[in-house]
Amino acid sequence: MEHRLISAIEAALGWSGAEQLGKGFVRGSMDDPTLVSRIMTPNRLLDIAMRRSLNRPQFRCFQKGEEVHPAIYYTDSVSPRGQSISMVNMRSLGRLLGEGATVIMDQANVFDPTMEVACRALQWWSRERVQVNAYLTTNDASGFPCTGTTTMSSSSSSRVRRSGRSARPPARSPCTGTPTPTAHRATRSSGPA
Repeated sequence: MEHRLISAIEAALGWSGAEQLGKGFVRGSMDDPTLVSRIMTPNRLLDIAMRRSLNRPQFRCFQKGEEVHPAIYYTDSVSPRGQSISMVNMRSLGRLLGEGATVIMDQANVFDPTMEVACRALQWWSRERVQVNAYLTTNDASGFPCTGTTTMSSSSSSRVRRSGRSARPPARSPCTGTPTPTAHRATRSSGPA
């Protein structure tokens, strides 16, 4: 099977398969940075949040190092059949994002067909379970409490697990503000999840 994302990852890492996955840390740059934006964008992430009933804590928001209580950005509405449906209040979320915040959507691949196809291709390639936890940080907000370790805050991320090891794309350190490579770079790490 030929898949553009898999081919781009292999070319970026200089690999011809997934055999090296989890064996060490490597970094590469994709020749076509627009490929990543075809998979997920900040607007698409917010569109998913707006149109789906997301369970808490599947969609979370952090501001100034603290988790924002869901009552601030969730609205419970009642369906015509009397069911309570939890939806993200986009005006409230927009205000938080305008002030600077980080939103996290666990398992974004469940809600977006393009992301689901990308995950299936990665699963086929790696022979491992793949899920995407998407992160969006605005206005240089750290979003997470700084504990001296670097925390992920890129617009989308994915993990591929192999024998207890995790692979993460590069991110920007919210604690130090030190930029790391942009989201179109592929990275593999052998550290713990």
